[in-house]
Amino acid sequence: MPTVSNAARATTKDGAVWRTCTTCGVLAALAPDVEQCTACQPTTAARRSGPAVLLRAEHFASDDLFGISTAGSGFAEAIADIAHHFIGDPGCWDCYGSPPDELARLRDALDRMQTAIRETRADLAVIERRARRKAARQAGHTRQVKH
Repeated sequence: MPTVSNAARATTKDGAVWRTCTTCGVLAALAPDVEQCTACQPTTAARRSGPAVLLRAEHFASDDLFGISTAGSGFAEAIADIAHHFIGDPGCWDCYGSPPDELARLRDALDRMQTAIRETRADLAVIERRARRKAARQAGHTRQVKH
């Protein structure tokens, strides 16, 4: 029997499945071995802008370190919250209720972690894109001056 998901697959490349991009969080048709949408894939960006430029401290804005710290703190907060509410001894998941309750608790914790990862990756992507643009501009300017 046809389903909505089967109909959606008809419009995608062979083997592609609609999943969330691990970098920006957008829903996209991704091949089984791909984790990022085409806009976030490093090879796509490299083809558009030429060879990759090594990022150095001067490519970042003065408040980027604060942005990185804030993104990391949001991720650390999710880990701490999950550890506090769900994990007793290190490496052990605490089970207090029935299997359906525990399944719901574990899914909730996984959802929280997935949200934290998605938000952190999105925050970092903004900072990195800005730094890469600045690095590419500086690299382009350096090449023009040398000629």
